[in-house]
Amino acid sequence: MSDKPYGLSYLFRKHASDILGMVLNSSYRALFVGGLIMGFLPPAEADSPAAPLARFTFNGHAHNSASGKAEWELLLTEFRDDALYLNGVYEFGPHAERGYHALCRTPDLQYTAFTVTLRFQAESFTDDPATMGLIVGGRNHRWFALERSRAGHLTVMFNNGAFRHELMNTKLKAGKWTVVSCGVDLAAGRVVVLLDGAQVGDFSLPENFRLEVIGSKFEATDKLWTFVNYSNTNLFHGLVDELVIHNQMLSSDEMRAESQKLPRTRSEADIACMQEDSAAAFLTPAEQELLNRVSRERFKYGLPALTANRQLAEAARGHAANMARQQIVNHTLDGITFDKRIDATGYRCSAAGENIWSAATAAEAIAGWMGSPGHQRNMMSQEFLEIGVGIGVSKSSQKYLTLVFGTPDARPRPQK
Repeated sequence: MSDKPYGLSYLFRKHASDILGMVLNSSYRALFVGGLIMGFLPPAEADSPAAPLARFTFNGHAHNSASGKAEWELLLTEFRDDALYLNGVYEFGPHAERGYHALCRTPDLQYTAFTVTLRFQAESFTDDPATMGLIVGGRNHRWFALERSRAGHLTVMFNNGAFRHELMNTKLKAGKWTVVSCGVDLAAGRVVVLLDGAQVGDFSLPENFRLEVIGSKFEATDKLWTFVNYSNTNLFHGLVDELVIHNQMLSSDEMRAESQKLPRTRSEADIACMQEDSAAAFLTPAEQELLNRVSRERFKYGLPALTANRQLAEAARGHAANMARQQIVNHTLDGITFDKRIDATGYRCSAAGENIWSAATAAEAIAGWMGSPGHQRNMMSQEFLEIGVGIGVSKSSQKYLTLVFGTPDARPRPQK
């Protein structure tokens, strides 16, 4: 067999209200007289602000404890001291192999009014602007950001820094747990900022101010949050303990109350989420590196990471080991095709695909796959939701790598 890296890709598809109801489903209260509905009262005045869109405690996990749609993409991050640790390395810089990726998509976010509350402990703040970021709204337009100025002041920015407001009465210090809350109401043209529960800013936006992301081609896809400004590489370095996002501008009292109730202890729900994540941590370090590289390529195209699946991993590992043993790169070995290998694990899928390659390193295999239309199509497919990875090593130390993609079939198994 030639030592030249070689790969194949393959894709297949296995299957290609009545009145009472109106009352119960409305915010109005019914007025009952003698058991009859005589009219409706307006909605009761809310005693507290609406539930947040997203609430992340980062107490050993990155699960959303609020009811809104919000999910993190995390790569080369870790949990320390019941907080999310970000290493301060830019993912597209000279040390990209160590650069972190942390991005949260909130598709139901309203650009016109929102509040973000963040508790953090910076590991370092230096004169280098690259270590002065806190949090950024949007990856393409950077429509909102909180940063630390060179003078150490908390700064609010919009439209990728085209509008900046530096709060001269503030001082952000490294090594100190800090809570910042910022409420924005574009219709009122008002921004309110609290630092550690004290109001430090209440300023107006320019007349006719608008976010440039609204009406742009990125309006739907830029509803996300990250700790990196991808236009100037400003990023956060340190621990993030809490992040709460509301789809409205909270009052100063509400923001103060929100910042004061942020827990610093694990709840039973936190422990359950950690156990769930731990149960899914079944990849070897080499397999995790390969999966990280796949995820990074998908992130470049704005695609979410695929979820590692044990059964698909079983299929991938078995085939990678068999290819290494026989020193052959082929989807069919010993008369068994890759769909039969998936079936043997008990994984039922509506769509599946497989990439295989022989190379000296995982990086070389990824480069090969991305340079081949068929392989790239599988890796970038939005049809697949899960993945299994496997790496086999031959007697000559050549690596044989396998990616098995799948989308679980939700239909019940037929009864025998």
